[in-house]
Amino acid sequence: MTFNPNDYAPTPTTIEEAIQQRNNWIESAALFSRNEEFYRGILDKIAREIGVEAFIADDGTVNESPIRLKLPELVKKIFKRALSRGELTLKYAERLKALGHWNQEDATTLEEKLNG
Repeated sequence: MTFNPNDYAPTPTTIEEAIQQRNNWIESAALFSRNEEFYRGILDKIAREIGVEAFIADDGTVNESPIRLKLPELVKKIFKRALSRGELTLKYAERLKALGHWNQEDATTLEEKLNG
């Protein structure tokens, strides 16, 4: 399959259409950038709440910005710790399970904790 730009946007026939098409692409890119920055900011706030572990790379290097790739695993670790300590309420644990935020192994562990 080859890329054909005409599959995505019609070729402008006037200079005004070309300018409008360019402005649309610029606005689309700007919106994407703003959204990306917004969600990156949320992840960075979560990382600061998690603490220093979110800033340490696998090789032990401490970074100024969080290692966002680590966040899902760190959050999962926090929830598992809270569950094992009995700090996670039954209602919240059931909600997590219902939303499918746990894989089968986690769901089994959760089920054992809830029923045990």
